[in-house]
Amino acid sequence: RAFVEHPEKVPGETAFALYDTFGFPLDLTQIIAGERGREVDTIAYERLLGEQRARGRANWKGSGEAAIAAIWHELAEDVRVAFTGYDADSDSGTVRAVVSEGARVSALVAGQEGEVLTDTTPFYAESGGQVGDTGWLRWAGGEAEVLDTTKPAGGDLHVHHVRVVAGTLRVAETVRLDVDSARRNRSRLNHTATHLLHAALKEVLGGHVTQKGSLVGPDRLRFDFSHHKAMTADDVRRVEDIVNAQILANHAVTTAVQDVEEARKAGATALFGEKYGDRVRVVTVDAFSKELCGGTHARRSGDIGLFKVVSEGGIAAGVRRIEAQTGLGAQAYIRDLESTARAAATELKTSPDKLVDAIKRLLDDKTRLGRELDAMRREASQAAAGDLADRAVVIEGVNVLAAEIDADAKGLREQADRLRDSLGTCVVVLAARDPDGVRILVAVSKDLAGSRYNAGKIIGALAAMVGGKGGGRPDMAQAGGKEPEKLPEMLAAVPQVLSA
Repeated sequence: RAFVEHPEKVPGETAFALYDTFGFPLDLTQIIAGERGREVDTIAYERLLGEQRARGRANWKGSGEAAIAAIWHELAEDVRVAFTGYDADSDSGTVRAVVSEGARVSALVAGQEGEVLTDTTPFYAESGGQVGDTGWLRWAGGEAEVLDTTKPAGGDLHVHHVRVVAGTLRVAETVRLDVDSARRNRSRLNHTATHLLHAALKEVLGGHVTQKGSLVGPDRLRFDFSHHKAMTADDVRRVEDIVNAQILANHAVTTAVQDVEEARKAGATALFGEKYGDRVRVVTVDAFSKELCGGTHARRSGDIGLFKVVSEGGIAAGVRRIEAQTGLGAQAYIRDLESTARAAATELKTSPDKLVDAIKRLLDDKTRLGRELDAMRREASQAAAGDLADRAVVIEGVNVLAAEIDADAKGLREQADRLRDSLGTCVVVLAARDPDGVRILVAVSKDLAGSRYNAGKIIGALAAMVGGKGGGRPDMAQAGGKEPEKLPEMLAAVPQVLSA
Protein backbone atom coordinates (compact mmCIF):
# COMPACT_ATOMS: atom_id res chain seq x y z
CA ARG A 1 0.00 0.00 0.00
CA ALA A 2 2.95 2.31 0.77
CA PHE A 3 4.11 2.05 -2.85
CA VAL A 4 0.63 2.60 -4.28
CA GLU A 5 -0.05 5.69 -2.17
CA HIS A 6 3.36 7.23 -2.95
CA PRO A 7 4.12 6.63 -6.65
CA GLU A 8 7.25 8.82 -6.80
CA LYS A 9 9.05 8.64 -3.46
CA VAL A 10 8.35 6.64 -0.30
CA PRO A 11 8.24 9.11 2.64
CA GLY A 12 10.66 8.62 5.51
CA GLU A 13 7.65 8.54 7.85
CA THR A 14 6.29 5.50 6.01
CA ALA A 15 9.64 3.70 5.98
CA PHE A 16 10.11 4.42 9.68
CA ALA A 17 6.59 3.17 10.50
CA LEU A 18 7.35 -0.08 8.64
CA TYR A 19 10.53 -0.49 10.70
CA ASP A 20 9.18 0.69 14.07
CA THR A 21 5.84 -1.14 13.93
CA PHE A 22 6.57 -4.26 11.88
CA GLY A 23 10.38 -4.63 12.16
CA PHE A 24 10.76 -4.05 8.39
CA PRO A 25 14.44 -3.02 7.86
CA LEU A 26 15.19 0.10 5.84
CA ASP A 27 17.47 -1.72 3.39
CA LEU A 28 14.66 -4.12 2.44
CA THR A 29 12.24 -1.21 1.95
CA GLN A 30 14.86 0.41 -0.30
CA ILE A 31 15.27 -2.79 -2.33
CA ILE A 32 11.52 -3.14 -2.87
CA ALA A 33 11.24 0.56 -3.73
CA GLY A 34 14.16 0.28 -6.14
CA GLU A 35 12.52 -2.64 -7.92
CA ARG A 36 9.57 -0.29 -8.59
CA GLY A 37 11.76 2.59 -9.72
CA ARG A 38 11.30 4.63 -6.54
CA GLU A 39 13.44 6.04 -3.75
CA VAL A 40 13.03 6.24 0.01
CA ASP A 41 13.37 9.53 1.86
CA THR A 42 16.25 8.39 4.06
CA ILE A 43 16.87 11.87 5.49
CA ALA A 44 13.43 11.95 7.11
CA TYR A 45 13.86 8.31 8.16
CA GLU A 46 17.16 9.03 9.95
CA ARG A 47 15.64 12.10 11.62
CA LEU A 48 12.76 10.04 13.02
CA LEU A 49 15.14 7.30 14.10
CA GLY A 50 17.30 9.86 15.90
CA GLU A 51 14.26 11.30 17.67
CA GLN A 52 13.26 7.82 18.81
CA ARG A 53 16.74 7.17 20.20
CA ALA A 54 16.69 10.51 22.03
CA ARG A 55 13.39 9.57 23.66
CA GLY A 56 14.90 6.22 24.57
CA ARG A 57 17.89 7.89 26.23
CA ALA A 58 15.55 10.09 28.26
CA ASN A 59 13.60 7.06 29.41
CA TRP A 60 16.80 5.22 30.37
CA LYS A 61 17.58 7.65 33.16
CA GLY A 62 16.89 5.77 36.38
CA SER A 63 18.27 2.82 38.30
CA GLY A 64 19.08 -0.84 37.79
CA GLU A 65 19.25 -2.14 34.23
CA ALA A 66 17.89 1.11 32.80
CA ALA A 67 20.73 3.07 34.41
CA ILE A 68 23.33 0.61 33.08
CA ALA A 69 21.83 0.88 29.59
CA ALA A 70 22.07 4.68 29.84
CA ILE A 71 25.76 4.43 30.78
CA TRP A 72 26.62 2.36 27.72
CA HIS A 73 24.54 4.48 25.41
CA GLU A 74 26.29 7.64 26.56
CA LEU A 75 29.71 5.97 26.19
CA ALA A 76 28.75 4.81 22.70
CA GLU A 77 28.24 8.45 21.73
CA ASP A 78 31.44 9.69 23.43
CA VAL A 79 33.97 6.92 22.64
CA ARG A 80 35.02 5.58 19.25
CA VAL A 81 36.60 2.15 19.56
CA ALA A 82 39.09 1.03 16.92
CA PHE A 83 38.69 -2.71 16.36
CA THR A 84 41.93 -4.27 15.11
CA GLY A 85 41.00 -7.93 15.56
CA TYR A 86 40.67 -8.75 11.87
CA ASP A 87 44.44 -8.50 11.51
CA ALA A 88 45.79 -8.95 15.05
CA ASP A 89 45.31 -11.01 18.19
CA SER A 90 47.20 -8.50 20.37
CA ASP A 91 47.28 -4.72 20.59
CA SER A 92 47.61 -1.86 23.07
CA GLY A 93 44.97 0.66 24.11
CA THR A 94 43.93 3.17 26.71
CA VAL A 95 41.21 2.49 29.26
CA ARG A 96 38.41 5.00 28.59
CA ALA A 97 35.84 3.79 31.12
CA VAL A 98 35.36 1.24 33.89
CA VAL A 99 31.94 0.06 35.10
CA SER A 100 31.28 -1.99 38.23
CA GLU A 101 27.94 -3.05 39.70
CA GLY A 102 25.99 -0.74 37.42
CA ALA A 103 28.01 2.44 37.96
CA ARG A 104 31.05 4.11 36.42
CA VAL A 105 34.09 3.87 38.70
CA SER A 106 37.68 5.05 38.51
CA ALA A 107 39.32 1.65 39.04
CA LEU A 108 38.98 -2.07 39.72
CA VAL A 109 41.21 -3.80 42.27
CA ALA A 110 42.37 -7.42 42.46
CA GLY A 111 39.43 -9.77 42.98
CA GLN A 112 36.86 -7.41 41.48
CA GLU A 113 34.85 -8.00 38.30
CA GLY A 114 33.58 -5.30 36.00
CA GLU A 115 33.41 -3.98 32.46
CA VAL A 116 36.26 -2.16 30.77
CA LEU A 117 36.15 0.00 27.65
CA THR A 118 39.34 0.79 25.73
CA ASP A 119 39.85 3.03 22.70
CA THR A 120 41.53 0.22 20.76
CA THR A 121 40.91 -3.52 20.98
CA PRO A 122 41.57 -6.72 19.04
CA PHE A 123 38.81 -8.48 21.02
CA TYR A 124 35.80 -9.44 18.88
CA ALA A 125 32.52 -8.54 20.63
CA GLU A 126 29.66 -11.03 20.43
CA SER A 127 27.56 -10.26 17.35
CA GLY A 128 26.30 -11.86 14.17
CA GLY A 129 26.03 -15.19 15.98
CA GLN A 130 29.75 -15.32 16.82
CA VAL A 131 30.65 -15.46 20.52
CA GLY A 132 32.87 -12.81 22.07
CA ASP A 133 36.61 -13.27 22.54
CA THR A 134 38.30 -14.03 25.85
CA GLY A 135 41.90 -13.43 26.90
CA TRP A 136 43.92 -10.98 29.03
CA LEU A 137 44.49 -7.31 29.75
CA ARG A 138 47.99 -6.57 31.06
CA TRP A 139 49.60 -3.36 32.35
CA ALA A 140 52.53 -2.38 34.50
CA GLY A 141 51.93 -4.06 37.84
CA GLY A 142 48.77 -5.96 37.02
CA GLU A 143 46.61 -8.14 34.79
CA ALA A 144 42.94 -8.98 34.32
CA GLU A 145 41.28 -11.97 32.71
CA VAL A 146 38.80 -11.11 29.96
CA LEU A 147 35.81 -13.40 30.51
CA ASP A 148 33.75 -12.17 27.54
CA THR A 149 33.44 -9.31 25.06
CA THR A 150 30.06 -7.81 24.15
CA LYS A 151 28.35 -4.83 22.52
CA PRO A 152 25.88 -3.66 25.19
CA ALA A 153 24.93 -0.59 23.18
CA GLY A 154 25.47 -2.04 19.72
CA GLY A 155 27.51 -0.21 17.13
CA ASP A 156 31.29 -0.17 17.55
CA LEU A 157 31.35 -0.33 21.34
CA HIS A 158 33.45 -3.38 22.36
CA VAL A 159 33.18 -3.95 26.13
CA HIS A 160 35.52 -6.32 27.97
CA HIS A 161 34.01 -8.21 30.91
CA VAL A 162 36.98 -8.75 33.22
CA ARG A 163 38.15 -10.15 36.52
CA VAL A 164 41.20 -8.37 37.92
CA VAL A 165 43.77 -10.96 38.97
CA ALA A 166 46.54 -8.66 40.19
CA GLY A 167 47.11 -4.95 40.64
CA THR A 168 44.68 -2.07 40.09
CA LEU A 169 43.15 -1.27 36.71
CA ARG A 170 42.45 2.47 36.40
CA VAL A 171 40.82 4.75 33.87
CA ALA A 172 43.48 6.21 31.51
CA GLU A 173 45.74 3.17 32.09
CA THR A 174 47.61 1.93 29.02
CA VAL A 175 47.02 -1.79 28.66
CA ARG A 176 48.16 -4.65 26.50
CA LEU A 177 45.21 -6.60 25.09
CA ASP A 178 45.90 -10.27 24.30
CA VAL A 179 43.17 -12.42 22.78
CA ASP A 180 43.08 -16.17 23.55
CA SER A 181 44.31 -17.00 20.05
CA ALA A 182 43.61 -20.74 20.17
CA ARG A 183 39.99 -20.18 21.24
CA ARG A 184 39.47 -17.43 18.67
CA ASN A 185 40.95 -19.58 15.94
CA ARG A 186 38.42 -22.34 16.59
CA SER A 187 35.60 -19.77 16.41
CA ARG A 188 37.03 -18.38 13.15
CA LEU A 189 37.07 -21.81 11.56
CA ASN A 190 33.51 -22.50 12.67
CA HIS A 191 32.34 -19.15 11.32
CA THR A 192 33.77 -19.79 7.88
CA ALA A 193 32.24 -23.26 8.01
CA THR A 194 28.77 -21.72 8.51
CA HIS A 195 29.23 -19.75 5.29
CA LEU A 196 30.18 -22.93 3.42
CA LEU A 197 27.24 -24.74 5.04
CA HIS A 198 24.82 -21.99 3.99
CA ALA A 199 25.95 -22.22 0.37
CA ALA A 200 25.87 -26.03 0.41
CA LEU A 201 22.30 -26.05 1.78
CA LYS A 202 21.20 -23.78 -1.04
CA GLU A 203 22.81 -26.13 -3.55
CA VAL A 204 21.24 -29.29 -2.08
CA LEU A 205 17.83 -28.07 -0.88
CA GLY A 206 17.19 -25.08 -3.15
CA GLY A 207 17.60 -21.34 -3.42
CA HIS A 208 14.77 -20.75 -0.94
CA VAL A 209 17.12 -21.62 1.94
CA THR A 210 17.96 -18.55 4.01
CA GLN A 211 19.77 -18.20 7.31
CA LYS A 212 17.45 -17.69 10.29
CA GLY A 213 20.06 -17.58 13.02
CA SER A 214 23.40 -18.99 14.06
CA LEU A 215 25.73 -19.56 16.96
CA VAL A 216 29.45 -19.71 16.26
CA GLY A 217 31.71 -20.65 19.15
CA PRO A 218 35.05 -22.34 19.68
CA ASP A 219 33.51 -25.76 20.35
CA ARG A 220 30.67 -26.04 17.85
CA LEU A 221 28.51 -24.26 15.32
CA ARG A 222 24.74 -24.04 15.09
CA PHE A 223 22.93 -22.92 11.96
CA ASP A 224 19.19 -22.24 11.63
CA PHE A 225 17.67 -22.05 8.17
CA SER A 226 14.35 -21.94 6.35
CA HIS A 227 13.15 -25.24 4.93
CA HIS A 228 9.74 -26.91 4.92
CA LYS A 229 10.68 -30.49 5.81
CA ALA A 230 13.31 -32.65 7.48
CA MET A 231 16.51 -33.34 5.58
CA THR A 232 17.03 -36.93 4.51
CA ALA A 233 20.18 -38.83 5.40
CA ASP A 234 21.23 -38.44 1.75
CA ASP A 235 20.68 -34.66 1.94
CA VAL A 236 22.94 -34.45 5.00
CA ARG A 237 25.64 -36.56 3.32
CA ARG A 238 25.56 -34.40 0.19
CA VAL A 239 25.88 -31.21 2.27
CA GLU A 240 28.83 -32.70 4.18
CA ASP A 241 30.49 -33.80 0.94
CA ILE A 242 30.11 -30.36 -0.64
CA VAL A 243 31.48 -28.52 2.39
CA ASN A 244 34.40 -30.93 2.77
CA ALA A 245 35.18 -30.61 -0.94
CA GLN A 246 35.50 -26.85 -0.45
CA ILE A 247 37.73 -27.45 2.56
CA LEU A 248 39.98 -29.83 0.63
CA ALA A 249 40.25 -27.31 -2.21
CA ASN A 250 41.93 -24.98 0.33
CA HIS A 251 40.49 -21.82 -1.20
CA ALA A 252 41.67 -18.44 0.04
CA VAL A 253 39.10 -16.70 2.26
CA THR A 254 39.13 -13.06 1.18
CA THR A 255 37.51 -9.99 2.68
CA ALA A 256 36.75 -6.64 1.12
CA VAL A 257 34.96 -3.52 2.34
CA GLN A 258 32.49 -2.29 -0.29
CA ASP A 259 29.46 -0.10 -0.72
CA VAL A 260 26.43 -2.13 0.32
CA GLU A 261 24.69 -1.79 -3.05
CA GLU A 262 27.89 -2.75 -4.90
CA ALA A 263 28.17 -5.86 -2.71
CA ARG A 264 24.55 -6.84 -3.35
CA LYS A 265 24.95 -6.43 -7.11
CA ALA A 266 28.04 -8.66 -6.93
CA GLY A 267 25.86 -11.42 -5.48
CA ALA A 268 26.76 -11.17 -1.78
CA THR A 269 24.21 -12.84 0.48
CA ALA A 270 22.65 -10.51 3.05
CA LEU A 271 20.64 -11.70 6.04
CA PHE A 272 17.02 -10.62 6.26
CA GLY A 273 16.51 -8.23 9.19
CA GLU A 274 20.24 -7.59 9.66
CA LYS A 275 21.21 -3.93 9.72
CA TYR A 276 24.01 -2.87 7.38
CA GLY A 277 25.72 0.49 6.99
CA ASP A 278 26.68 2.15 3.73
CA ARG A 279 29.99 0.27 3.79
CA VAL A 280 29.96 -3.47 4.41
CA ARG A 281 32.48 -6.25 4.82
CA VAL A 282 32.18 -9.01 2.21
CA VAL A 283 33.64 -12.44 2.97
CA THR A 284 34.30 -14.60 -0.11
CA VAL A 285 35.37 -18.23 -0.45
CA ASP A 286 36.36 -18.68 -4.10
CA ALA A 287 33.23 -18.54 -6.29
CA PHE A 288 31.33 -20.78 -3.87
CA SER A 289 30.33 -18.37 -1.08
CA LYS A 290 29.98 -14.59 -0.83
CA GLU A 291 28.30 -13.09 2.25
CA LEU A 292 28.07 -9.79 4.07
CA CYS A 293 29.64 -10.52 7.47
CA GLY A 294 31.43 -8.66 10.24
CA GLY A 295 32.85 -11.76 11.95
CA THR A 296 36.35 -13.20 12.03
CA HIS A 297 37.20 -15.96 9.56
CA ALA A 298 39.75 -18.54 8.51
CA ARG A 299 42.48 -17.44 6.13
CA ARG A 300 41.95 -20.47 3.89
CA SER A 301 39.09 -22.97 3.72
CA GLY A 302 41.57 -25.81 4.29
CA ASP A 303 42.26 -24.46 7.80
CA ILE A 304 38.84 -25.86 8.80
CA GLY A 305 40.22 -29.38 8.37
CA LEU A 306 37.00 -31.38 8.53
CA PHE A 307 33.26 -30.72 8.70
CA LYS A 308 30.76 -33.11 10.30
CA VAL A 309 27.02 -32.65 10.90
CA VAL A 310 26.11 -33.79 14.41
CA SER A 311 22.34 -33.25 14.28
CA GLU A 312 19.54 -31.86 12.12
CA GLY A 313 16.02 -31.12 13.34
CA GLY A 314 13.09 -28.72 13.37
CA ILE A 315 12.87 -25.86 15.88
CA ALA A 316 9.80 -24.02 14.51
CA ALA A 317 7.37 -24.13 11.62
CA GLY A 318 9.48 -23.99 8.46
CA VAL A 319 12.76 -23.57 10.35
CA ARG A 320 15.39 -26.30 10.70
CA ARG A 321 18.58 -26.41 12.77
CA ILE A 322 21.93 -28.05 12.02
CA GLU A 323 24.60 -28.51 14.68
CA ALA A 324 28.05 -29.40 13.45
CA GLN A 325 31.69 -29.80 14.43
CA THR A 326 34.84 -28.85 12.57
CA GLY A 327 38.54 -29.66 12.78
CA LEU A 328 39.64 -31.47 15.93
CA GLY A 329 36.09 -31.29 17.30
CA ALA A 330 34.80 -33.22 14.28
CA GLN A 331 37.64 -35.71 14.67
CA ALA A 332 36.76 -36.22 18.36
CA TYR A 333 33.08 -36.70 17.48
CA ILE A 334 33.92 -39.35 14.88
CA ARG A 335 36.27 -41.11 17.32
CA ASP A 336 33.47 -41.22 19.91
CA LEU A 337 31.18 -42.82 17.34
CA GLU A 338 33.87 -45.36 16.49
CA SER A 339 34.40 -46.14 20.18
CA THR A 340 30.67 -46.66 20.66
CA ALA A 341 30.50 -48.91 17.61
CA ARG A 342 33.45 -51.01 18.85
CA ALA A 343 31.91 -51.36 22.31
CA ALA A 344 28.57 -52.43 20.82
CA ALA A 345 30.31 -54.90 18.51
CA THR A 346 32.17 -56.40 21.47
CA GLU A 347 28.89 -56.88 23.36
CA LEU A 348 27.36 -58.60 20.32
CA LYS A 349 30.52 -60.67 19.72
CA THR A 350 31.08 -59.34 16.21
CA SER A 351 33.23 -56.76 14.42
CA PRO A 352 32.21 -53.10 13.85
CA ASP A 353 31.82 -53.63 10.09
CA LYS A 354 29.28 -56.40 10.76
CA LEU A 355 27.45 -54.55 13.53
CA VAL A 356 24.33 -53.78 11.47
CA ASP A 357 23.89 -57.45 10.53
CA ALA A 358 24.33 -58.48 14.17
CA ILE A 359 21.71 -55.96 15.33
CA LYS A 360 19.32 -57.14 12.63
CA ARG A 361 19.72 -60.74 13.79
CA LEU A 362 19.16 -59.62 17.37
CA LEU A 363 15.95 -57.80 16.43
CA ASP A 364 14.75 -60.79 14.41
CA ASP A 365 15.38 -63.03 17.42
CA LYS A 366 13.52 -60.59 19.65
CA THR A 367 10.54 -60.56 17.30
CA ARG A 368 10.51 -64.37 17.10
CA LEU A 369 10.77 -64.77 20.88
CA GLY A 370 8.04 -62.17 21.35
CA ARG A 371 5.70 -64.15 19.13
CA GLU A 372 6.50 -67.37 20.96
CA LEU A 373 5.91 -65.66 24.31
CA ASP A 374 2.57 -64.26 23.12
CA ALA A 375 1.52 -67.74 22.01
CA MET A 376 2.47 -69.20 25.38
CA ARG A 377 0.58 -66.45 27.17
CA ARG A 378 -2.50 -67.12 25.07
CA GLU A 379 -2.34 -70.80 25.88
CA ALA A 380 -1.89 -70.05 29.58
CA SER A 381 -4.74 -67.54 29.51
CA GLN A 382 -7.02 -70.00 27.77
CA ALA A 383 -6.21 -72.63 30.37
CA ALA A 384 -6.80 -70.13 33.14
CA ALA A 385 -10.08 -69.09 31.54
CA GLY A 386 -11.20 -72.71 31.58
CA ASP A 387 -10.35 -73.01 35.28
CA LEU A 388 -12.14 -69.74 36.05
CA ALA A 389 -15.22 -70.76 34.06
CA ASP A 390 -15.57 -73.80 36.30
CA ARG A 391 -15.95 -71.41 39.27
CA ALA A 392 -19.02 -69.66 37.80
CA VAL A 393 -22.33 -69.97 39.69
CA VAL A 394 -25.83 -69.80 38.24
CA ILE A 395 -28.05 -67.03 39.61
CA GLU A 396 -31.58 -66.82 38.21
CA GLY A 397 -30.50 -68.60 35.02
CA VAL A 398 -27.38 -66.45 34.51
CA ASN A 399 -23.78 -67.65 34.80
CA VAL A 400 -22.08 -65.32 37.24
CA LEU A 401 -18.32 -65.28 37.79
CA ALA A 402 -16.52 -62.95 40.23
CA ALA A 403 -12.78 -63.52 40.61
CA GLU A 404 -9.42 -61.88 41.26
CA ILE A 405 -6.69 -62.55 38.70
CA ASP A 406 -3.13 -61.40 38.06
CA ALA A 407 -3.27 -59.21 34.94
CA ASP A 408 -2.84 -55.68 33.62
CA ALA A 409 -5.65 -53.66 32.05
CA LYS A 410 -5.21 -55.34 28.66
CA GLY A 411 -5.09 -58.78 30.29
CA LEU A 412 -8.35 -58.10 32.14
CA ARG A 413 -10.14 -57.26 28.88
CA GLU A 414 -8.77 -60.26 27.00
CA GLN A 415 -9.66 -62.67 29.81
CA ALA A 416 -13.15 -61.16 30.16
CA ASP A 417 -13.76 -61.69 26.42
CA ARG A 418 -12.67 -65.33 26.66
CA LEU A 419 -14.87 -66.01 29.67
CA ARG A 420 -17.87 -64.29 28.13
CA ASP A 421 -17.50 -66.43 25.00
CA SER A 422 -17.14 -69.55 27.14
CA LEU A 423 -19.99 -68.93 29.61
CA GLY A 424 -22.67 -67.78 27.17
CA THR A 425 -25.41 -65.91 29.06
CA CYS A 426 -23.33 -64.40 31.81
CA VAL A 427 -22.02 -61.59 33.96
CA VAL A 428 -18.25 -61.61 34.50
CA VAL A 429 -16.57 -59.53 37.20
CA LEU A 430 -12.75 -59.57 37.21
CA ALA A 431 -10.39 -57.64 39.47
CA ALA A 432 -6.61 -57.25 39.67
CA ARG A 433 -4.32 -55.44 42.07
CA ASP A 434 -1.79 -52.89 40.80
CA PRO A 435 0.62 -50.38 42.41
CA ASP A 436 -2.12 -47.73 42.50
CA GLY A 437 -4.77 -49.94 44.09
CA VAL A 438 -7.16 -52.18 42.19
CA ARG A 439 -8.61 -52.48 38.67
CA ILE A 440 -12.10 -53.82 38.09
CA LEU A 441 -13.82 -54.93 34.88
CA VAL A 442 -17.45 -56.01 34.37
CA ALA A 443 -18.51 -57.79 31.17
CA VAL A 444 -22.14 -58.65 30.35
CA SER A 445 -23.14 -61.00 27.52
CA LYS A 446 -24.86 -59.37 24.55
CA ASP A 447 -28.24 -60.98 25.27
CA LEU A 448 -28.37 -59.40 28.73
CA ALA A 449 -26.60 -56.06 28.19
CA GLY A 450 -28.94 -53.11 28.43
CA SER A 451 -32.09 -55.18 28.92
CA ARG A 452 -31.49 -57.01 32.18
CA TYR A 453 -28.04 -55.88 33.32
CA ASN A 454 -25.96 -52.79 32.65
CA ALA A 455 -22.21 -53.17 33.12
CA GLY A 456 -21.79 -49.43 33.75
CA LYS A 457 -24.26 -49.42 36.63
CA ILE A 458 -22.91 -52.64 38.11
CA ILE A 459 -19.33 -51.36 38.14
CA GLY A 460 -20.41 -48.09 39.71
CA ALA A 461 -21.78 -49.94 42.74
CA LEU A 462 -18.77 -52.28 42.98
CA ALA A 463 -16.13 -49.55 42.59
CA ALA A 464 -17.62 -47.58 45.46
CA MET A 465 -16.88 -50.55 47.76
CA VAL A 466 -13.10 -50.24 47.08
CA GLY A 467 -12.86 -46.45 47.17
CA GLY A 468 -13.18 -45.81 43.49
CA LYS A 469 -15.45 -45.02 40.60
CA GLY A 470 -15.80 -45.87 36.93
CA GLY A 471 -18.16 -46.46 34.05
CA GLY A 472 -18.54 -47.73 30.51
CA ARG A 473 -20.88 -49.35 28.03
CA PRO A 474 -23.81 -51.60 28.98
CA ASP A 475 -21.81 -54.66 27.84
CA MET A 476 -18.40 -53.72 29.32
CA ALA A 477 -17.18 -51.23 31.93
CA GLN A 478 -13.97 -50.55 33.85
CA ALA A 479 -13.10 -48.84 37.13
CA GLY A 480 -10.27 -48.25 39.56
CA GLY A 481 -10.18 -48.29 43.33
CA LYS A 482 -7.77 -47.17 46.05
CA GLU A 483 -8.59 -49.77 48.72
CA PRO A 484 -7.37 -53.19 47.53
CA GLU A 485 -7.79 -54.66 51.03
CA LYS A 486 -11.58 -54.51 50.46
CA LEU A 487 -11.39 -56.51 47.22
CA PRO A 488 -12.53 -59.88 48.70
CA GLU A 489 -15.53 -58.16 50.29
CA MET A 490 -16.43 -56.54 46.95
CA LEU A 491 -16.25 -59.81 45.00
CA ALA A 492 -18.43 -61.54 47.60
CA ALA A 493 -21.06 -58.80 47.17
CA VAL A 494 -21.50 -59.32 43.39
CA PRO A 495 -24.67 -61.52 43.69
CA GLN A 496 -26.24 -58.93 45.98
CA VAL A 497 -25.44 -56.09 43.52
CA LEU A 498 -26.95 -58.07 40.62
CA SER A 499 -30.14 -58.65 42.58
CA ALA A 500 -30.53 -54.97 43.52
